[in-house]
Amino acid sequence: MLKKVYALVLSLALLLTVVTPTNAASPNIDFNQISIESGLPVDKLKELWAKESTMTQEQLDEISYQQMASTLNISIEEVRKSFSDAEKLAPYMSIDDSGSLIFDSVAAQNANVVEKSVISALVQDLNTVKQNQQLFKACEGEQTYNDNILWEEALFNSCTANKLVGYLALASAALLIASEITATIAPPAAAVTRITSALIAAAAGVVSTAASNGCGIKIKRWLGIIPWSITSQCD
Repeated sequence: MLKKVYALVLSLALLLTVVTPTNAASPNIDFNQISIESGLPVDKLKELWAKESTMTQEQLDEISYQQMASTLNISIEEVRKSFSDAEKLAPYMSIDDSGSLIFDSVAAQNANVVEKSVISALVQDLNTVKQNQQLFKACEGEQTYNDNILWEEALFNSCTANKLVGYLALASAALLIASEITATIAPPAAAVTRITSALIAAAAGVVSTAASNGCGIKIKRWLGIIPWSITSQCD
């Protein structure tokens, strides 16, 4: 399963990265150990690491937007706007005790932070997810964001994982996923873009398979250059 996930998101190797300035000293990296854990050859890891160090955050963000635009069949401008809207709407999003994403659409509309059409579409899509969402007695799994110079991971519990699967089928996918990530684990803004991109590129089938055990999902990568793995927290 893990190798299949890596194959599906291989195109994100350069897309989803943490920038290392070209003049910065490389950390002491055990490529052999990472190769064992990631399933990628050492030569490929070194090649990706060398390429990553030449790119700026702006360049990487642009590639990210292009990938999401292609996957969602929308324009890059629409992708950028989705993330901009998600940032503006973040103060009006929260997670309740049941794990549901709550959107204060009235307050957001009164504040005039985004167009009314965006708010209406978001409310409609959230209602669709709530109607189709499977009910659980309890949410299983961890829910957190962790990173250091060698790896980065986002963990979502079973309730959030199932919501993310539902979001992937909707027109507001990028905005909804970015909002959910921000409200649940509050990573840095650049990480929100990276994780959202990984989920959209992997598609609902991969995320659904990872979530099927009811343990929650883990989205992880090494070095900021290796494609994200999307697996069950049971693994």
